[in-house]
Amino acid sequence: HARLTYEQVEAFIDSGTPLPVATQHSDGVHASVEALAELHVAMRDVRDKRGALDFVTREGLVVISQGAVSSIEPVRRLRAHQLIEEAMIAANVCAAEFLEAFEQPSLYRVHEAPDAAKIEELRQALAYVGVRLAAGKVDPPSLQSALSRLPDTAEPWLYAQLALRSLQQAVYTPNNVGHYGLALERYMHFTSPIRRYPDLLVHRAIKAVLRRRRGARPQGKLPSMDELHLLGETCSNNERRAEGAAWLVDAWLKCNFLQDRVGQTMDGVIAGVTEF
Repeated sequence: HARLTYEQVEAFIDSGTPLPVATQHSDGVHASVEALAELHVAMRDVRDKRGALDFVTREGLVVISQGAVSSIEPVRRLRAHQLIEEAMIAANVCAAEFLEAFEQPSLYRVHEAPDAAKIEELRQALAYVGVRLAAGKVDPPSLQSALSRLPDTAEPWLYAQLALRSLQQAVYTPNNVGHYGLALERYMHFTSPIRRYPDLLVHRAIKAVLRRRRGARPQGKLPSMDELHLLGETCSNNERRAEGAAWLVDAWLKCNFLQDRVGQTMDGVIAGVTEF
């Protein structure tokens, strides 16, 4: 009954600004969004208790006008975004639990613990500003706690960036080892079948279970474990390629935006140093 933007929902949550909905549906839509906002508070509480990572980051949104970069705006992470994020995480967990209950294999989205060498680099960086990260393996609550104890003189987004660099990349595989960043024992991608192939595989697996429960014949053949391993590897590699292409284009556009400013002096923060 409503097609809303994140900004409209944010304004409604913050100040009660009415949502652009037909009058006959306004009460129901407003009540639904209010219920989702209350649910989000409960979900965030559960997330915090299990120690899931939640970084303060700085991202730039490239704005293009008439074929050229007109500005780079800071990305705002609204509460309305977080409402949907938490709802999607809950749906993804439910999908994994459902398939496990019926012993139907599919692709998990797994995120393994950080590499010991990278965690040691992060540990040293935190020590420079007086924050102690316990020795040995670091679980998500310990890492989140360390980042919350940064002194006022430190840049939270910079240390969040260092923490992100210490993490391994998430991958698709039929072997479940949990999701480190979200502090979850099981997690599948389920909510974007229109643009992610792993989600489509999960949907097909769920449909196969539902058909079996109804006594109906299966539609098509589901992938074997060997095929799932291959599909997971292919999807993970394609994701890396797509991300790499996006980063290259983003960097090129930012350089294009700054080419008229060569020779100017500006204040900045050094976020990293490389050998060259």
